[in-house]
Amino acid sequence: IALDTVKAVLATNDGLDVWNHLTDFDTESKALLAPLLATGKRVIAPKVDEQYVDELKNRSECEHRTGEQNPSWCWGEGLWDCRKEKGTFEKWICDLVCALVLCCYGKSEEASDSIIGTAEFFSHCASICAKESEFAVAIFPAIVFDLLQSDPVDDKDFTYAQNRKVCSDSAIGRVSGEANKILTAKFKRNLIGPAADGKRSKNIHPKAVEVALDTLDFLRISTQANFMNSSNHKQNMNSLPGRLY
Repeated sequence: IALDTVKAVLATNDGLDVWNHLTDFDTESKALLAPLLATGKRVIAPKVDEQYVDELKNRSECEHRTGEQNPSWCWGEGLWDCRKEKGTFEKWICDLVCALVLCCYGKSEEASDSIIGTAEFFSHCASICAKESEFAVAIFPAIVFDLLQSDPVDDKDFTYAQNRKVCSDSAIGRVSGEANKILTAKFKRNLIGPAADGKRSKNIHPKAVEVALDTLDFLRISTQANFMNSSNHKQNMNSLPGRLY
């Protein structure tokens, strides 16, 4: 599965970008991946077992209400519930990340109709996420980042900010977007909220909280980088003369 996944990823534009980046400084990785590079060829990633997908859907506990926007089954409470009594951490993270990939990057009936990721890279990773918990942990922050980015930044979110342009440059996706709303709710209800509660914190997997905190830190670092790279900064008119900030 890992071998076929790498081949499929390297056949995408995103994969080629990573490959071109590696060639500049990592000759060891280049030599390792070179035999797997299939330039110009379409490579199909391993498919996820249909029975496993049905199991995920049933466990998601996501109900579709007629007339409302379908949030898709990957946002169901059953998949985000990381209490110890529900199973191991490894099983939880594999199931959750696999579901997110199928829902938000798929092109089949499993695909979401409300939140769609833009990175082609992830669309080939469902099968390996279902099997390898370490891989699922590694790409979870990047998936959250990409889903947030799927909603373009809207300057209207910063109408009352003193420097709207800098805020807009720094933001990761649209503050009032569907992805931001759903992900914020899931983190609060299932991860950060229980971890901050003395009674409930003992019932959830510590590693799940660690993954959530690593994700938030990744978003913080990305936002900081966006802020520092913004070309719309203005000097504070009240700053002291000759002082560096």
